[in-house]
Order: sequence, then C-alpha cells, then structure tokens
Amino acid sequence: YTSHCGLVKTPAKWFREHSENEDYVFSLLKEMTCHILAVTGCNDAQVSDEYCLENKAKMIAPKAASLETHRPKNLTHVLRCMDDGQPSKL
Repeated sequence: YTSHCGLVKTPAKWFREHSENEDYVFSLLKEMTCHILAVTGCNDAQVSDEYCLENKAKMIAPKAASLETHRPKNLTHVLRCMDDGQPSKL
C-alpha cells in the first residue's frame, strides 16, 4: 500500500514505522539532560514548527540542561530555503 505525502508517493509502511517510534522518541526526550538545539523550519511538511516554540519544547524535554529553539521562516525539513515557493540550496 502507498499513500501520498504532498505530491510524493510514500509507502504506508513508512508511516506505520514512524508512528510506532513516536512515543519511544518522546519518552527519550523527556529524560534527556544534555544541551538541546531544536531547529524546525516553518515550511517543514513533515514536522510541525510548533515543536520549536520555547514553551512546547520545554514540555517535551523538561530535564534539558539548556534548550535553544529556532524556527527559520522559509526553511524545509531538509534544510533548504523556500524562495518564491520553490526549494533551493542554501
């Protein structure tokens, strides 16, 4: 089975595997005590940039030694800039 993510055909297995690991990843983040730099572009189609709001990031990783968040305006999940709606290399 396949599904479409935007205009890209994506195997359903990919969605199942990633959703199964989500709870595990969040449980690890809750126990992290190291310094964390969180960067999510506002044009990221796979991860909501709301995770990089300072209050939400502190709830996700409450034990972090320090937490710095950034939400670049035109950045995608592969760290490419979106100029005029089209991705380009930085």
